[in-house]
Amino acid sequence: MAAATREHAQALVQHATTEKEKVKVEKIKEYKELLMIDTSSYSEEQKASLKKMLDFLSDDIYGRGT
Repeated sequence: MAAATREHAQALVQHATTEKEKVKVEKIKEYKELLMIDTSSYSEEQKASLKKMLDFLSDDIYGRGT
């Protein structure tokens, strides 16, 4: 019984890890898309907003500022 419980716990940890990695990959994709935006027609406020989002995603993806 203990072995089955341990195996179930390990499976749950593996699933959580896999889901966390999927979320990270999606954030990286979003970050790359935002980096490719042509901001030449953006106002300063729009550029600042985009920079905040890029900074947020960068910190979240790479673990800075936490």
